[in-house]
Amino acid sequence: MWGISPQMRYTVQVVSENYRPVIDATVTLENSTGETLWKARTDNTGKAELWAGIFNKPVKEKLKIIVQYKGSKFVQKGPTIFNKGINVFKIPSGCAIPTQLILLLWLTQQDPWLMR
Repeated sequence: MWGISPQMRYTVQVVSENYRPVIDATVTLENSTGETLWKARTDNTGKAELWAGIFNKPVKEKLKIIVQYKGSKFVQKGPTIFNKGINVFKIPSGCAIPTQLILLLWLTQQDPWLMR
């Protein structure tokens, strides 16, 4: 009816060295010739879903997943299909808490009389 075949699903989890989710990384599923089959961005949990052959016959060639974040590129050849596991990328993200947020959190913990 819908003309889709959702069997070739690949789940990707991208985390930093501290196992924090990496948000808004570009994740691409490519075939052996470098053709992009699916492209997504990680959500607020660091996850992205990729699909191979969803609109036509299943893909039987070798695949790879590419994660791009802040100018760096990370590749995994031979990704694991969803029903057998999640493809986890642990990458150096350099994410830090902004100084303004730290100051705000510090100020909210101080005596209210200091805020006058």
